[in-house]
Order: sequence, then C-alpha cells, then structure tokens
Amino acid sequence: MFEVMAMSAEKLPFILPAVFTIGQCSWTRVSFSYLGQKIQMEAANQAKIDVSEVKMKKKKLVEAIFYEKENEAEAQKATTEATFYARQQVADCELYAKQKEAEGLVALAQGTYIRTLLGALGGNYGALRDYLMNNGGMYQEIAKINREAGGVGDNDDGQGGAMKEVAGVDKMLPPLFNTVHEDKLVE
Repeated sequence: MFEVMAMSAEKLPFILPAVFTIGQCSWTRVSFSYLGQKIQMEAANQAKIDVSEVKMKKKKLVEAIFYEKENEAEAQKATTEATFYARQQVADCELYAKQKEAEGLVALAQGTYIRTLLGALGGNYGALRDYLMNNGGMYQEIAKINREAGGVGDNDDGQGGAMKEVAGVDKMLPPLFNTVHEDKLVE
C-alpha cells in the first residue's frame, strides 16, 4: 500500500492511499486492484466532504464577522446620535437662557428710558403719553388711516360725511398736544 499526495479541484491537498497490483505486462494499460479503486473513491468522496465543510465554515465565519461589524456600526450610530442630541439640548438651553437674558435687558432698558423721560417731564404722565404717541408715529398712522377712510366715502352712501369728519381729527390733534405741552411747561 502506498500513500500518494493528491489535490482536489478546489486546490486542497490530501493523501490518497493506493495499492498497485502488478500483472501481466501489457504495454497499453496498468491495472489497479479493486481494493485500490475503492480506497481511491472513498478518499475522493472524503475530499469532497472536507471541501464542503471548509466552505461552510468560511461562510459561517464571514457571516459572523459581518453580523459583528453591523452591530458595531449600529452601536456607533446610536452613540453618535445620543451625543448629538445631548449637545443639541445643551445648545438649546444656552440659547433659551441668552434670549431670556436679552429680553430682560431690553425690558430694563425700556424701563430706564421711560423713567428718564418721566423725570425729564417732571413726573407728568399725560405729557409722557403724548410724547410717546407723537414720537412713535401714532398720529401719522391715524392721519394715514383717516385719509384712506376719507377716500372710501366719496360715493355719497351716507357714510362719506362722517368719514370726512373723522379724517379731519388728525389736523387738530398736533396743535392740541402742543398747547397741552406748553401749558404743562408754564406751570
């Protein structure tokens, strides 16, 4: 019995046991014993099984590695999202605090402005109101609305006269407030 080194179609080496029988010399052919052929077939079948097992193990190994990498990627993604969310929350809180601080500063500035004006006007709230209304453009806005309303009443449907009278109010308000203001200064 001999051991012959062989290689499968998948390029995996294996040992093939062989038995040679020497018979009459025929130049056209060498015969193997039945036992040698049987061992050779069993070895070939075992090689096929071995190759199949190796392929299956490789496939399972690749699947396991892929599954592990996929889980690692999902964990990394979850960690990144959690970190981003936490940072976003901190930034939102800081922004909210800054907005409230700015609103407080604006309110403080407005209060200081009003207190300063009221002090300059000798504590006269009416004069302060008139000044703020005049300075804020309220009378100009009233005049604009009255002009627009006055133009609507030209169709003489009974409302035109009343609208024209209201439109004239803006002409008498500024002199009236100037008179009130001058009276307050004289006192």
